[in-house]
Amino acid sequence: MLRFLVGKMRRKGVIALQLNWIFVLIIGAIILTFFIVIVQKQREVSEQTISGAIQTDLQAIFASSAVSTGTASIVEVPSREISFSCEGFKVGNQFAANFPYAFAPDLIKSDRNTISIYAYDWSIPMRITNLLYVTSPDVRYILVGTGDTMTHLEEIMPPRYIEKDGQSKLFMDWMPYNSLSSVPPDNGANYKVKFVFVESLPGTSTVSGFEKADWSALLVNNDQTLKLYTKPSRNSVALTEFVESDYDSDAMLLAAIFAENNNTYECGRDNANDRLEFVKYVYKNRTQKLNDDLSSCNYDSALIDLDSLPSLDLENENNQLLENSCPAVY
Repeated sequence: MLRFLVGKMRRKGVIALQLNWIFVLIIGAIILTFFIVIVQKQREVSEQTISGAIQTDLQAIFASSAVSTGTASIVEVPSREISFSCEGFKVGNQFAANFPYAFAPDLIKSDRNTISIYAYDWSIPMRITNLLYVTSPDVRYILVGTGDTMTHLEEIMPPRYIEKDGQSKLFMDWMPYNSLSSVPPDNGANYKVKFVFVESLPGTSTVSGFEKADWSALLVNNDQTLKLYTKPSRNSVALTEFVESDYDSDAMLLAAIFAENNNTYECGRDNANDRLEFVKYVYKNRTQKLNDDLSSCNYDSALIDLDSLPSLDLENENNQLLENSCPAVY
């Protein structure tokens, strides 16, 4: 009987010990999970704080860069990806910071931890606003074509290299080619590739050698019309999917080159046109008042031209008014 009780007590002791260990493991797992959650939350908060600070700094940099037209600048940034869309640009999970007159790829990143910024004056013929173009030196731009339009495009493109801190640094990886067959195939060094075909598509309407690249394409016609192409499928090389658009100036042509696709191009152009309508309203009111007050000066033609911007005739009217000692329209 005694032996039976001792055995029974031993079994209870073993079970109790096992339960204690199970209890310790459960409590330990709960404590460990708690600290893991705390660390993850702290990391998320830290990432959001850093991303917010970077985004605030970028907004200030973009605003200051937009003031100096024709100026190319390289900005060093932390190793963060910048997303761009019609709503604006953002870093991480931040709310998009609106910058209405900017054009860029949908994703900006660089192994060099730099971004490239270029500003250009949009005048048709009076200055409406400055357009801002943002890209990465790790995006490859390939210009293919010949003729006057190609020559002019090369003249307005940003510089390939600029001097910074006493060194020549790559600003924008673009190169002109006479034909698509002379373009070296993608070597994987660029995370995006943008083809700009001038006046005609390649005869085969393909971009062989770039099957694995994230590419898009733009056809620039000499009648100021555009066709924007996107990659139809993962391994596609065929130029089959396109959207037609147009441009009214060098500034808008550059915008189509920098924009990721037709949606971001049209969105930025619509924002710029809103600005155009406001500027037009101001100049029309001023010109109408001049026409009413100055009987010796005739602004009737200028008022008509203001309604049809962009207009080369307005520039001629403006010069004629100045020659007649009349106040200029702009």
